[in-house]
Amino acid sequence: MPVSYRIDHERRVVLARADGCVAPEDFSEFLDALAGDAGFDPEIDLLFDLRGISGDWPPTSVVRHFVEHPIFAGSARKAYVASGDLTFGLVRMFEMMRADPAGNIRAFRDMDEARAWLGLD
Repeated sequence: MPVSYRIDHERRVVLARADGCVAPEDFSEFLDALAGDAGFDPEIDLLFDLRGISGDWPPTSVVRHFVEHPIFAGSARKAYVASGDLTFGLVRMFEMMRADPAGNIRAFRDMDEARAWLGLD
């Protein structure tokens, strides 16, 4: 599966990772699997590592799907780590489309910064 996750209950965070050539349906399957996971709590945080994506990033429909089908509570912090400019830009677009007044969605280029923002260090 190009998008995988693990729920760390002790630190109250979902650790997700996308690797290889990822299609929009891979992200939809990830969201469906996570939402249906008995151990998932929408109040916990998300650390999504997008650095392993190769090839072209999925179209903006992926960003729209994340915006239109949120499974995390508004209070949950969501950190997305992207190394490529296109991926980082799409994550920033996601931040703006969500219009999150609490600032609970952030794009990062550095994993250590994302982990620190989530209090995982």
